[in-house]
Amino acid sequence: MTRYFDDVAVGDMFESQGSEDITREAILSFARAWDPQAYHIDEEVAKGSFAGGLSASAIHTLAISQKLVHQSGSSTSRQSLVSVLTSCDWSSQSWSATAYALGSR
Repeated sequence: MTRYFDDVAVGDMFESQGSEDITREAILSFARAWDPQAYHIDEEVAKGSFAGGLSASAIHTLAISQKLVHQSGSSTSRQSLVSVLTSCDWSSQSWSATAYALGSR
């Protein structure tokens, strides 16, 4: 069953069987390949950025979320996270939390 953004209620939770550590190396590797903005690939630039340090890109955290949703295996979350998120109005989206490398904060 495909679910869309309107089908997800505030507070809905999905438990994944897996986990993902966000390491410095993972942030740099992902950013170099997919989101090479200076504040994701240069630690000195990142210190002066809005994040105040090296942080994972939003698209990196979205990719991790997709993986964890898939691993949850629940009937309510087998749909693609992308199918939920693509029904959003991206012009009004904001990323309210920063993902830093494990152990860096």
